[in-house]
Amino acid sequence: MIITPIQLRWSDFDILRHVYNGRYQEFYDAGKSEYFELVLDMQLSWTTTTEGFITAQTTTNYYSPIEFGQSVEVFTRVENIGNKSVVMFQQIRDVVNAEVKSDSRSVMVGYNPQSKETFEIPENWRKLIETEENQK
Repeated sequence: MIITPIQLRWSDFDILRHVYNGRYQEFYDAGKSEYFELVLDMQLSWTTTTEGFITAQTTTNYYSPIEFGQSVEVFTRVENIGNKSVVMFQQIRDVVNAEVKSDSRSVMVGYNPQSKETFEIPENWRKLIETEENQK
C-alpha cells in the first residue's frame, strides 16, 4: 500500500468550506501516479511512453466531507491483477484520526498510447505489484 499526502488548495473548496466532490478523483489520480512511480518505476509521459494505464471504470463513495483545515492522504493498493487490467482500491483518510472520507475502486487497463491498443500486464509488473501488496 502506498500513502500519498494531499496538499489542499483554496480552489479545492466550495462555498460550504468542503472539498468539491470533483476534486476527489484528482486526489485519487495523484495516488495512482505515485503508486505506479514507486512500485513500477513508471514515469508516465503520454508523448513518449509505449506502456501505461488508462482508467476503464471508477466507482467512488463519499462518507464525510473534507473540511477546510483538515489534512488528508490517499491510501492506494492493487486488489487484483487480471490479464490486461488491475483493480485498484483507494481511500482518502484524515491524517489526524484516520477517518475514511471516501473510497474508490478503479479498473486500470494496460494501454499503449502510441498504438492506441491495450496489452497484457507484463510479468515483471505482476511480480513488482505482488511484492508490494504482500508486504505487511
